[in-house]
Amino acid sequence: MVMSVAVGRSGGASTIAIVTRGEEGPRGANGGKPAALYLVPVDRDGHEGEATAFAPRVAPAGGASFATAPDGSLVLAWVAREDGGERVHLTRLVAGLKRATDMLVTTKKSEMRDVTVAAVDGGFIVAWIDGRDGEVYAARVSSDLARVSEHQRLTTAPGDASDLTMTAHPSGVAWLAWTDPRESPREGSGDIYVAAVRAKDARIAVPEARVLATAAHSRSPSLSVSDDGVALGWIEEAPIGTDAAGHAAYGAMLAVLDARGHAVREPARLTGASVGAPMSIVLDPTRGGARGVLVRSADQELSIDAFIVEKSGAIVSSWLGAPEGPPTLDLSLAFDGK
Repeated sequence: MVMSVAVGRSGGASTIAIVTRGEEGPRGANGGKPAALYLVPVDRDGHEGEATAFAPRVAPAGGASFATAPDGSLVLAWVAREDGGERVHLTRLVAGLKRATDMLVTTKKSEMRDVTVAAVDGGFIVAWIDGRDGEVYAARVSSDLARVSEHQRLTTAPGDASDLTMTAHPSGVAWLAWTDPRESPREGSGDIYVAAVRAKDARIAVPEARVLATAAHSRSPSLSVSDDGVALGWIEEAPIGTDAAGHAAYGAMLAVLDARGHAVREPARLTGASVGAPMSIVLDPTRGGARGVLVRSADQELSIDAFIVEKSGAIVSSWLGAPEGPPTLDLSLAFDGK
């Protein structure tokens, strides 16, 4: 079963990283088939190659993330499960998806989640959530993957952060967004928080701030560059048994933030072009602006809508298709950068 996917693009071709969830059973050191990381090459014409097992034992919650280096090579962030713990790796891939360089971003073993990497001037920013304290961390890595800055702890709050994502901005910062339950740590109901770190050393440039306080659980943020700030999409999750499609408090949300992390206008609720409750939202990080896709779940099927926010603030949506599978299917989506 697929846990998450990521897409990297280099030289007109793409590489898909697939993290499996793992299975319970009699095999494996932990009593089951371990989670693994696979790479799938996609050529310029969109033809997929054979999946290759890249890492046989990974942390399924660690995920995977790509960044494209200035020389055109791909850098992959992922979390290995080894010797009773988990550590963040950064690997440079060259022709044939071969490992050219591999480094440990973290040396202490912990439970690592939601690793993400972004290319910045002269290197990379890597960010993750450390399971020891549930906080967000980031580090600056040199372009040759030979040096790591001191890890920066970006949050200090009750409850465990989750759903971390990041995008680099041309202004010299990297924006991060995550779900944070600090206002209700016992219940675990979170809101979306954002912050920006400096590209040169991963230190805070824009202090963390809550985007919108809501009663619902806010999850699954997605970022893209927008003018001097970022566009941010996320899901307001309805409690089990609630008709989310007919309730104004739940569904997909979209906000545009300026360089200080302040909303340019009131966050908008996305209705989409088809019926059903919004389940996930992914913004297009390669073209910038507030555009992306929205997955909706109806009684009998899933549907995928595309949307774009015009300069006037008007939202235009169009139906793309209905993927095969039950309406409860948890789709993992990513843009390939074409």
